[in-house]
Amino acid sequence: MKKMIVLLLALFFAVQCKKENQSTQNTIEISDAMGRKVKVPQNVERIVAVNAGAMRFISYMEAIPLVVGIEETETRAKRPYNFAFPEIKQKPVIGPQPGGDAELIMKSKAQVIFWTASAQATPDELQKKTGIPVVVIENGELGVESKKVFNSLMIIGK
Repeated sequence: MKKMIVLLLALFFAVQCKKENQSTQNTIEISDAMGRKVKVPQNVERIVAVNAGAMRFISYMEAIPLVVGIEETETRAKRPYNFAFPEIKQKPVIGPQPGGDAELIMKSKAQVIFWTASAQATPDELQKKTGIPVVVIENGELGVESKKVFNSLMIIGK
C-alpha cells in the first residue's frame, strides 16, 4: 500500500512538472511600447483593451472577436469602429474608463490586456492586480505620429 501511495505521488508530481513546463513553452516574450518585456500566451484567444484609443487599435487589427470585455464608455460611444463592429456594445463591461476594474477584468478571463497610457495607474500595477499580462501600446495619429501607430499595430500583431 505504501509503495502504491509513493508511486501515485511520484506520478502526480511528474504530471504537474510537465504541465508547468508546457505552460512556459506556450508563451512568447514581446517588447511593448514602453520597452517592457512581457510574456504572453503564444495563441491568444481572449483580450481586453483599456484606456483611450486601445479599442480603436484592436479594431484596426480586426481582433474584435477576441475581445471579452469592454470599458463602460464603449456601450454608448459613437466612434467609427463602433459602427463597423456593432457587436462591441454587446460585450460584458469590465469597468469604467480609464483602466476598467481589476476584478471585472479577471472575471472576463482575458489572456492579455492591451493598455494605452493613463495617469490613473501603471501597466505594472494592473498586471500585478489581475495576474494577466499587460501590453502597452501608444496612441498616435496616422500621418503625424505614424511611427507610434505602426509600432502599436506591430505589437498587437505579435
